[in-house]
Amino acid sequence: MRRLAAAGYLALIGRVAVAGGGRAVTVLSRFEPARSAACGGASAGISNDAALVTVNPCATAALTGSAVTAAGERGSFGDTLGVFQVSRPLGPGIMWAGGEYYQTPTVRFTGSDGMVHEFILQRDGAVAAGYSGALGPSLFAGATAKILRSELFGEFAGTAVAADAAVQVRFARWLKAGLVVRNAGTRLRYGVEATPLPTEARFGAVAGWPVREPSGGWPGDTLIVLADASKVLAGAPPLWQGGIEYRYAGLIAAR
Repeated sequence: MRRLAAAGYLALIGRVAVAGGGRAVTVLSRFEPARSAACGGASAGISNDAALVTVNPCATAALTGSAVTAAGERGSFGDTLGVFQVSRPLGPGIMWAGGEYYQTPTVRFTGSDGMVHEFILQRDGAVAAGYSGALGPSLFAGATAKILRSELFGEFAGTAVAADAAVQVRFARWLKAGLVVRNAGTRLRYGVEATPLPTEARFGAVAGWPVREPSGGWPGDTLIVLADASKVLAGAPPLWQGGIEYRYAGLIAAR
């Protein structure tokens, strides 16, 4: 009974996804780092923030030291999401590795046999590793490889392999642009249903201007404007994103 009910759910979801040209909704597309979320999702032009490396493999390209980042979320319906990653210098660039986890709450129902059945609607896990660095005074690049394992209803599971790539160009001291391609990889197959990953292309720019000069040994203030245009390939129309960030003394940011 449990497997029959799960199979019915899977068939329904699979048919809707295929008919609508949909993409698999997994942990690879659920997490949005706090900085990019506060700026409307814009992040393609940033190269000095390790916390953004899951959405932009070039985000560590301008770093010179090690970093450890972790984040967790709990949704309104009890779903949980966690991210952990470590980055450190290696050769001329920065290497990083980490993982993501997502799980929905347990669902319970009473079958026709009077028995109470329960299962987790979805549980995802992904591991990833990447490398980024400077290719020249004004050119940066980064790439990420990742493996996803996704499970539906505790009965059907699939594995997919994907990659991200990014390049950034600095046109002036205050202006930089970047191009990111995310989640390009194999289809995720649950039983007989195979669903494409949410492959996305994103182009963005970042402009920053000093607002207050350094004084008393403290860094000055900076105003940063971010703008991205993103599109899920063969999916929804382009999405325009943007935000403003004010960095006070290099320590506090308001977005």
